[in-house]
Amino acid sequence: MGRKRDRTGRRWRWATILALFLAGLLLDAWLQARPGAEVDVGGRDLGYVEGFSAKEAGAEGTYRWMEGRGTLHLGPVQAGRPLLLRLRMASGRPPDFPWPQLQVEVDGRTRTSFPLAPGLSEYALLLPPESLHNGELVVELAVETFREVEPPNRSLGLLMDRARLEVLDGRWDGVGWTVPRPAYTLVGAAIALLIWALGGTFGVAWVLGASSLALAALLTLAFPQNVLQAGPTLAVLSLLAALTAGLLRLLSPHWKAWARRLGEKAHGVLLLVFFLGLLLAFTPSLAADGIQYYAYLRSLAMDGDLHFANEFSPELAAHFSHVPSGLSRREAWTETGYVKNFASVGPAIVWSPFFGLGHLLALGGRALGWPWTTDGYSEPYIALIGFSSALSALVTLLLGYDLVRRLYGPSLGLLATVATFLGTTLFYYAFYEPDFAHALASCGVTLFLYLWVRHWGKRGPAQWFCLGLAGGFMTTLYWVNALFLLLPAGEMLGEVLQVFREPAARRRRSLARLVGGGLLFAGAALLAFSPQMIAWKIIFGRFLTQPQEGFATPAGFAPLQLLFSPLHGLLPWTPLAVLGMVGLFFLARERRPWGIWVLLALALYFGYNATLESWHGGGTFGLRRLTNAFPFFLLGVAALLERLRRRQAALSVLAAWLPVFWSGMVLLRFLTYALPHHPAELSQLSLEEFLFAPTNMPLERLPEALQTAFFPRWIRDLATLPRPASLLYGLVLLFLFGGMTLLVGWLLRRWLEGKKRPTSAKGRPA
Repeated sequence: MGRKRDRTGRRWRWATILALFLAGLLLDAWLQARPGAEVDVGGRDLGYVEGFSAKEAGAEGTYRWMEGRGTLHLGPVQAGRPLLLRLRMASGRPPDFPWPQLQVEVDGRTRTSFPLAPGLSEYALLLPPESLHNGELVVELAVETFREVEPPNRSLGLLMDRARLEVLDGRWDGVGWTVPRPAYTLVGAAIALLIWALGGTFGVAWVLGASSLALAALLTLAFPQNVLQAGPTLAVLSLLAALTAGLLRLLSPHWKAWARRLGEKAHGVLLLVFFLGLLLAFTPSLAADGIQYYAYLRSLAMDGDLHFANEFSPELAAHFSHVPSGLSRREAWTETGYVKNFASVGPAIVWSPFFGLGHLLALGGRALGWPWTTDGYSEPYIALIGFSSALSALVTLLLGYDLVRRLYGPSLGLLATVATFLGTTLFYYAFYEPDFAHALASCGVTLFLYLWVRHWGKRGPAQWFCLGLAGGFMTTLYWVNALFLLLPAGEMLGEVLQVFREPAARRRRSLARLVGGGLLFAGAALLAFSPQMIAWKIIFGRFLTQPQEGFATPAGFAPLQLLFSPLHGLLPWTPLAVLGMVGLFFLARERRPWGIWVLLALALYFGYNATLESWHGGGTFGLRRLTNAFPFFLLGVAALLERLRRRQAALSVLAAWLPVFWSGMVLLRFLTYALPHHPAELSQLSLEEFLFAPTNMPLERLPEALQTAFFPRWIRDLATLPRPASLLYGLVLLFLFGGMTLLVGWLLRRWLEGKKRPTSAKGRPA
């Protein structure tokens, strides 16, 4: 009787699994078997067009210009029937220009070629059913280019306004005509597998999987296009979650032991993660704000002054992009006769020893016949100062890990540290734009927060002095970091209130101790900030100034944009940072009172950034100014992962892994220009368009992204054209970077091990 019941139960399970798959396939077929698909070029077209310039608008509506070649993606539509492709476009040539010949390729074959009129017209092309692949049509366009008569004298091919694909006689004839892409089929199955892997019963897993399909079907009635576009993204993310949870369940006897072993080797793991990132992503650069940061160092080293007329000269634009040449005009000079510089002086101080190494390398290269200048602008200088910024990220990782390790243990501390490094903007600004101040500023803030938390409640004169030095220098690296000085101010306020609760006999001595500590802190902070004050005095004639006046506009407070906007908002670009912000509420609750001050300090910094006129930070990756808040995000992520680990260990892994994967895909899109870079174009995207674009997980373009970095490009060039000089240069940098990474890691480990103490029972940092 029992065996019969078991067989019946197994049959019922298989039947319900089959029913779930069939329901998903029916939903996919219903969504994808459409009689037509349209792309409004210049409208909501992210992921559907390639090889086109930025969106433009005119009397006819929105459009894009294509250069010589471009690609259109249309679909999915119902398969098995003839297709009609309609293209509304124009050559855009002046009337006296000859009409160019447009070549249209579908499925790798030229389907037609015809002359393209100057004005907007609609062209129709009949295509056979086999032109579709998985229900989609890929159209390649090629046309001869012309040069614009008016500035900016672009090279243009054609103007595209709209593309539409129609299925001829496209009636619903049942799902048997086509095999749909199994998007929601995978969503339903993955959710069921995820619930089972997390310990749910088969019945609960099946019900939730079926419920997800039912919800998608209901939403389809109101938002069919939105549900269709979201399917592939939801399928990939839910499948990743399910496979991760399933693998952890299968390896449950072992993976926790492996996690403990990794925690014991955390220092080496962090060194390995950093060095792999350096090898795969390090891209020395100098542009935009980086030129202003570098100008302090280059001008002092080469010219012996702080006059930046030659550092901001228009001639420099031949070698570097976004040179602030407008600042070098004489009418823009300061009252003291100097060229303005809106950057902080701190990065130049950190870079200076590496600049010296770069100078020695440039001299050695010239002696060997390499065409390097010794004026501060050749590659060795840029590579070495970029590496120093990257190296500061290693210090950030090791300090941040040691902080969360003391609070939550080595395994979770390692997971939180690696995830926050890869899942926030620090990775990008450490390796891809190291000439900006953000990696260095993040290191300064991390050191400051580390010292503040570590000595909470037991701060003596030496600790106040060191904290002041750290606070002053983090402000020298990036002025707005001064907002984080709220932390010692809050601590001092709490101490003062506590003193007034003491007996009168002890009150005077306690107040004297606090005043002494405060004076030591202020004096040390002023000492560390003095290089910036001296630079301001020379350039602006004042020790304290605000070089960028009117930069913050409280009337334009935009916190929701910082969180949700496709223009670098935290949620679409770096969702782990949002989880870190949520986690800080748990930290504030569990680690009182200092956790409350950490939450308030981040809220203050976030709020200030929301008042900036250019809160998005321009055309770079993510909210670059929030890179400085890395240790705050790290503490929040660690607190949240600990909360999830108490429920189930696999949840903490999922909460770290999925946001990191998403941010990695956003970075890949950014590096390969599958995402626009210009703020004006990003701001026109809807959140749904950003999240569910068909090219939002372009793993096939990873080799293309890797080739932008220094070491992969060096290997490629050696394979193409082996040259002894290039081989020697790359090896010198490789050994130099590797040796300095190990040296910094060893020195910092010695220092941290000297400060190791057990965490107290109340969880107060030891």
